[in-house]
Amino acid sequence: MINFSWILETVINAFTSLGLSRDLALRVFIALIILAVGYVVIKIITRITSRILLKLYPRQITIIVLRIIYYSLLFILIVLFLTSLGIDVSGLMLAGGFAGLVVGVALQPVLANVFAGLYIMAEKVVQPGNAVEVGNVSGEVISLSIMFTRIMTWDGIIVTVPNNLLLSSMLKNYSKTMARRIEITVPIAYGEDIEKAYKVIREVIDKYPYTLVEPSPDIFVSSAGDNGLLVTIRAWVPRQYYYQAVKDLPWLIVKAVSNAGIEIPFPQLSIWFKTPLNLGPTSK
Repeated sequence: MINFSWILETVINAFTSLGLSRDLALRVFIALIILAVGYVVIKIITRITSRILLKLYPRQITIIVLRIIYYSLLFILIVLFLTSLGIDVSGLMLAGGFAGLVVGVALQPVLANVFAGLYIMAEKVVQPGNAVEVGNVSGEVISLSIMFTRIMTWDGIIVTVPNNLLLSSMLKNYSKTMARRIEITVPIAYGEDIEKAYKVIREVIDKYPYTLVEPSPDIFVSSAGDNGLLVTIRAWVPRQYYYQAVKDLPWLIVKAVSNAGIEIPFPQLSIWFKTPLNLGPTSK
């Protein structure tokens, strides 16, 4: 069995032989123990944290976070070491706190983006390849970093969005759903057979290869317009075929309705006069 009392006494005697008092020698010994044990604990914490972070973030970001954790813990350990030696570190803590406050205020936008980026990556709020809409920016996410998210709009413009803005704005991620609903409105002239129009439209929807059976398509008269009845068609399509369906279905429906002899009205205005209108003599 290890005799700790003998080890303690031997170390203290060694320090006192260097001219230190017994009380100071004891403080030095305790401080060295704190330093050694604390350093081992820091290594263990950073190793465990590294394994966890590598599952959540890319390697480059993990390294940055680990460095922040390591030097923060090391600073705390040094303060404990100096305190155990009897050194007053209140001035150092005050100076460090003031410097940290100044740096924190100066880097507040940067830190906000960094922490937002860490959250976005950990929770996988968006990922490269996602179709998103952030505020008035809509397009595909092409890259994601700890500070910014880059989106290529549908017309090919690359927009760099700060991660903090990404979280504070209303974010629509169209790639998170399996299917999307397309809505089309077709006017049908008054006097036309609305039941026939329904059957024609239903046949187009049923034959289109990308419309889903469940949720089932919905076709109904949504309102009575100035020039005809407005028929609304709602159909669900797989997310990856949404843009194709937006291009195809309106054209296919209008074409089928016209081929069936059903009139699609155009805007027109009828004017009535209370008295007969005299246009005057007309020349032949």
